[in-house]
Amino acid sequence: MRPILLPIARSAFSTFFLILLLTDFIAAQCPSGNVTLTTQAQVDAFPSNYPGCTHLPGSLIIGPSTDILNLNSLSNLVEIAGGLSISSNDDLTDISGLNGLSFIGSNISIQFNDSLQSIDLANVSSTNMQYINIGDNPNLETFHAPKFVPSLENYLSIRSNTSLTTLTGLDDLSYIGGALIINDTKVTTFPDLSGINFVGIDIWIANNQNLTGTIDLGHVSSSTDMLYINIENNPNLEIFHAPKHIPSLQNYLSIRGNTSLTTLTGLNDLSYIGEALIINDTKVTTFPDLSGINFVGTDIWIANNQNLSGTIDLSSVGSVNMLYIKIQQNPLLTGLHAPDFVPTLSDNLDISQNTSLTTFRGLNSLSTVGGSLQIAGTVASAFPILNNLTSINQSLIIGSNQGISNLNWLPSLSYIGGVLQVTNNTNLSNCSIDVVCDFISGAGTRFVFGNTGCCLNETVLTNACNGTGSSGIEICDGIDNDCDGFIDEDFDQDGDGFTTCQGDCDDQNPFVHPGAEGICECYVIYATIGNELVVIDPSTGDAETVATINPGFTTIAGLTYHPGYDLLFAVTEHITNPTLVSIDRHTGALTVIGEIQQINPSVEDMVVIESMEYNPSDGLLYAGGSTSFPSNVSKSIFTINSNNGEATFISPISGSCENDADGLAFTATEKYTFDGCTPTRKQLFKIDLATGQLTAINEFNFPNIGAQMTIDPFNNIIYVIAHLDRELWGISPSDGIPYIIGATHTSTEYNGELVRGIAFAPKNDPEICDGFDNDCDGLIDEDFDQDGDGYTTCNGDCDDQNPFVHPGAEGICECYAIYATISNELVVIDPSTGDAETVATINPGFTTIAGMTYHPGYDLLFAVTEHITNPTLVSIDRQTGALNVIGEIQQTTPTSQDMVVIESMEYNPSDGLLYAGGSTSFPSNVSKSIFTINPNSGEATLISSISGSCENDADGLAFTTTEKYMFDGCTPTRKQLFKIDLVTGQLTGINEFNFPNIGAQMTIDPFNNIIYVIAHLDRELWGISPSNGIPYSIGSTHTSTEYNGELVRGIAFAPKNDPEICDGFDNDCDGLIDEDFDQDGDGYTTCNGDCDDQNPFVHPGAEEICDGLDNNCDGITNGGIAVFQPGTEDGKDAFVQSEISRQSSTSGNSERWNILGWTWDGSPGRVRQYFDFDLSNLPTDASIDAATLEVTAANWVAPWCLSGSNSSKLEEVSGAWDEQSINWLNQPGGSGVPLTIPANCSGGNMTIDVTNLAQAFSPSGNGLVWSLDNGNYYRALYFYSSDAPEIEKRPKLTVEWSFESQIWYADNDGDGYGDPTSIIEDCFPPLGYVDNFLDCDDNNPDLNPDTSPQWSSIVYHNPSSVTIYWTTINGSTNYSIRYRLQGSNDPWAEATSLRAWRRLFSLSPCTSYEVQFRNYKGGVWNCWSQSYPFITGCAKSINTGGGKGSDVSSIQLYPNPTNGSDVTVEISTSLAQSFEWTLTDLSGKTLQSHETELTAGFNQISIHSTDLPTGVYFFKAVLTDGIQVVKLVVR
Repeated sequence: MRPILLPIARSAFSTFFLILLLTDFIAAQCPSGNVTLTTQAQVDAFPSNYPGCTHLPGSLIIGPSTDILNLNSLSNLVEIAGGLSISSNDDLTDISGLNGLSFIGSNISIQFNDSLQSIDLANVSSTNMQYINIGDNPNLETFHAPKFVPSLENYLSIRSNTSLTTLTGLDDLSYIGGALIINDTKVTTFPDLSGINFVGIDIWIANNQNLTGTIDLGHVSSSTDMLYINIENNPNLEIFHAPKHIPSLQNYLSIRGNTSLTTLTGLNDLSYIGEALIINDTKVTTFPDLSGINFVGTDIWIANNQNLSGTIDLSSVGSVNMLYIKIQQNPLLTGLHAPDFVPTLSDNLDISQNTSLTTFRGLNSLSTVGGSLQIAGTVASAFPILNNLTSINQSLIIGSNQGISNLNWLPSLSYIGGVLQVTNNTNLSNCSIDVVCDFISGAGTRFVFGNTGCCLNETVLTNACNGTGSSGIEICDGIDNDCDGFIDEDFDQDGDGFTTCQGDCDDQNPFVHPGAEGICECYVIYATIGNELVVIDPSTGDAETVATINPGFTTIAGLTYHPGYDLLFAVTEHITNPTLVSIDRHTGALTVIGEIQQINPSVEDMVVIESMEYNPSDGLLYAGGSTSFPSNVSKSIFTINSNNGEATFISPISGSCENDADGLAFTATEKYTFDGCTPTRKQLFKIDLATGQLTAINEFNFPNIGAQMTIDPFNNIIYVIAHLDRELWGISPSDGIPYIIGATHTSTEYNGELVRGIAFAPKNDPEICDGFDNDCDGLIDEDFDQDGDGYTTCNGDCDDQNPFVHPGAEGICECYAIYATISNELVVIDPSTGDAETVATINPGFTTIAGMTYHPGYDLLFAVTEHITNPTLVSIDRQTGALNVIGEIQQTTPTSQDMVVIESMEYNPSDGLLYAGGSTSFPSNVSKSIFTINPNSGEATLISSISGSCENDADGLAFTTTEKYMFDGCTPTRKQLFKIDLVTGQLTGINEFNFPNIGAQMTIDPFNNIIYVIAHLDRELWGISPSNGIPYSIGSTHTSTEYNGELVRGIAFAPKNDPEICDGFDNDCDGLIDEDFDQDGDGYTTCNGDCDDQNPFVHPGAEEICDGLDNNCDGITNGGIAVFQPGTEDGKDAFVQSEISRQSSTSGNSERWNILGWTWDGSPGRVRQYFDFDLSNLPTDASIDAATLEVTAANWVAPWCLSGSNSSKLEEVSGAWDEQSINWLNQPGGSGVPLTIPANCSGGNMTIDVTNLAQAFSPSGNGLVWSLDNGNYYRALYFYSSDAPEIEKRPKLTVEWSFESQIWYADNDGDGYGDPTSIIEDCFPPLGYVDNFLDCDDNNPDLNPDTSPQWSSIVYHNPSSVTIYWTTINGSTNYSIRYRLQGSNDPWAEATSLRAWRRLFSLSPCTSYEVQFRNYKGGVWNCWSQSYPFITGCAKSINTGGGKGSDVSSIQLYPNPTNGSDVTVEISTSLAQSFEWTLTDLSGKTLQSHETELTAGFNQISIHSTDLPTGVYFFKAVLTDGIQVVKLVVR
């Protein structure tokens, strides 16, 4: 196409142009520039001065004025191309004269109008407005802001309008380039601001006293230059959705004084605050997640948030010179993670009056506090350890903290510059850290009181600092007596939290303490009396025989317990021929070990063994006895070998009147002996085992001859039992004073035998199910939790073989209940409590409904109506109570009515039949028999006659699969439980018992094997164990007055009728699990991961497809993560070697990857690794977003670096290859841009980002080759291959993939152009959507870029000025053109024209621009056209249509438009020259370019357009005489 410049002479052109201007002026009747009106007279004269003027080309400025009252004379104005300014008009009350305005071009400014009461600009639109400023209008009550302004390049400011109560409009506003300010109003409700998606500089909404409801700025984003967000003093505001997408604030975030604010969200992307973070005075319960903030510049202040709970996480915050941190008066706050990266505070650190604060962490980097440090009013038991804090320049205040016990969290603090205040910290017992001690030794002001322990007050603290403490010695009293920071630290050795003064009876065992069943109650005193083994309760002296010792001896003395063997050891014949024996404390079985004799001399020399004791200090047995060596009757201490009885002399005893060891008692730390100077005068000693030396504790009268001794080491009590009268005494080892506990037996028991030995040892109780360790083996109820689900049979496990059935897990136990009929009511009863509730009224009703049972095959209750007079079989729906009559119960033969009474009926799970016990007139009158009942007809078949009972009545039947039970009664209150043989009717008695109620009904729980019985009249529920027939009461189901005194006539154990919930259990007991929660039938329920239960193609494991859905419910829409780690069968990897003898070798089965430079027998060589992953399982239309290769070091010879770096590279493989045949000679090699991998000499594993190379993997490529950058000798990398036997070591490729989706825009009017405000993201265009957003009115198909003016031609005047022509649109009264640098985001420069051309000035030479056009027609501006590029001139003016100069080149393209065939370019030029051309699309992207030589005259070149999509393109030619651009259209 050849654009044409009209050849108009200079003078003629000037005349023509003047005529055009005059015509425009006369037609418009509007002033050409701005209009300023300062008096009412000027306002009123406007229509006469400018008749018919509706469109002002400039701005309208009204004021300042003292007499303008109204603007009624401006009512004809429709558009203002410039701005509207109404300022400083003292008497103007409204601007209704401007209500006809539909367009304002640049700005709206209305301010300082003292009397103005209302503004209505609701219908105003604009396309490039700069700002709206409504300010300081003190009587303004209503402002209807423009609805149709999509953007403000600068700001929106509505402030200091202190009477403003109504604010509407701003419907289309989505972009504010500067500030959003709404302050000082009485507005109750803001317009919906949720459509705003960009604010450039700041957000300031403050002092709106009546504002309620919500401010929603959640979608607002900004650049990194936003200054601040300030939401302040809006006392009735309830909800603020803060911007989610603002990464930084250069100044501050302040949300304070909004005392009704309950919801605060947003701030998702916020990471940087240049100054302050302030959130005060709210009722918010939960803050947004602030953990992403990593910088706050000056201060953090979070205070007076009365409902704030949970945790504030500021752990990632860093700063350089922060002023202060204040977290104050948040009474429900439980957790604070303070900044970890703030080294200094120039002012205060104040964490105070957060009275629920239990978790306090952070401040790891803090070294200096320039002001005061105050932590007060918390319940946290631990404060962060401030290892780096060395100085506090003002005061240290620690007050009213209920949890902390010490100040050890200030280990490095060395300076306090002001006051020291440590007060009212109720658990603070140690504050004698160095800095505090230094401070109180000086003259500084201090307050220390109201604490505890060593920090009780200043005097106690001073003693602690001087090393004396409060008492100096730690005792067990709950106070840090020795001021070492630990409380009772010597009295909780096992760390179970219980000290010996709190009752821990075994402070070496953390599982033994008050409240935990353990060793304290597991121990008793064992005694030998004659040949009986007796156990004695240490607290009372009560005793009982455990077993008879077998075989027996004349005497069994010196008893002790050895925990290593779990045996009692004793001495038989201890005076005549002492022999060591062991005794099993469970059975009394005795084993002879050997005579007790010294090893040397070998002759028999042991005369008497007085006592024996196990020593926990060394695990040996010690004995006190008399020998004939080294001297006769020498009283000495020996050790006894527990395996053979050999004795080893340790020491002679000395220091007593007799030096006898009548008794020995040892703990781990203390050794005691008992001796007597007379038969009734005794002494208690400590004994030094190494020397035999005795140290007296106490001497006392003991009113019995002889005694035996043992010790409870857990409670430190010595027990003594007198030989003869067997009275139990206790002695405290600390003072040796005895006290009586109780008599174990009378002197006549055990035939007068003496107590010869006692030992403190574990009890031998059998384990029963009671929540205690009865058998003292350290396990509780271990025999009663067979399935290991943590529930025993005594705490409710109804199936101890199934770990999925237990209390709290919905299952068969809770699925069943007892159904009962009481008159015409169907009642359900809880088997565990007897609690009952009515399910339904049985309909139709009968006089009696008895003999009830549950038939699972029909899922119905069966019963007998009129069971005495005319027994009839009925079924009852257990859910609704609906009753269905089946038929009279009669025998098949004879056919006459012969069934008199049905006593009971029961379903038999063994054969699936109904059985009944009843009386008939056949074969004999009132014969008590067993029948089967046909559930479909009621017909009865005789099975057997009942025999073996006093009455032979089947008052109740209860059947399991294996056992059949019957209930009968000989008297109204005397009952019997039997087993019954259904074939013969024979009964076998289990138990007979009194039953305090007349009549009963019976059923059985077959799962837990419990028979349930309910009395007819008072309806009390009883349980009976079938094994022994012993009944026990469970509970009353109802009082006797309920149900009008009706009797319970039938009960049945059957499934409950619970509703199904989604929890993996069969709640409604229908055999189906969660059946109501898989609506789409895909096998996945909502509670096991189905994220769309209405779509069967959406569930965990489903194939992900591009449909905008999360098909596999992994939380990722239109994508996923795939892991490839092939093995020997499907892996593809091999290395090739350059060394001559190895060039032909293959390595496809190697277990290693090799990338190295090496030598083989002195010959250098290189090894490269080829590998590939099969990505064919990825969806064919998926794109790879990220790919990571993980390889594991093989360390064959170790990754060497002997001669330099082993840096390497990955490249795409250039051709196909096979792992079994590739070698150095046939390798395809690498291609493309390599990925450099830095040197790695550590031999470690590698994780490599191969995203940019991922497309090289099959099926789209041939894989990668890995080689060294420099293959000189001895540089290597070794990794495991896909043939490695360990799966985890094989190479692994992790791919993150997604479908290529894009944004589509609604095209409601079908003109091919989309609405920028109505978008959807999808892989394919939904019906009615397009890929552009260029429509300005999506409800009018006549308004779009195609119907706007299009590019026509361009005339170059000089390098900085051109005239651009566009197509004329009939009926248009105005045009607009806008332009900017091509491809930039610069603001458009805009100009209007009454004709289809416009000259542009002040352009940059040799520069690419883009331009768009639109027209004004029928009172509406059309959309902007597509962008057209043009280039300003460089050296010499050029026009696109030829011209007067013969040296100006001409260019033509044909065919144009083209249908995809090649395009010929004809170039005529008078000069031979170099010629450069480019072809670009509408965005300015270069698609083709070339440089060639032109000859003077006619030239031709070709452009290939076969690959160009339909659209508009520009051919640009750069010639010596300038630049020309020609449009090319491809269809």
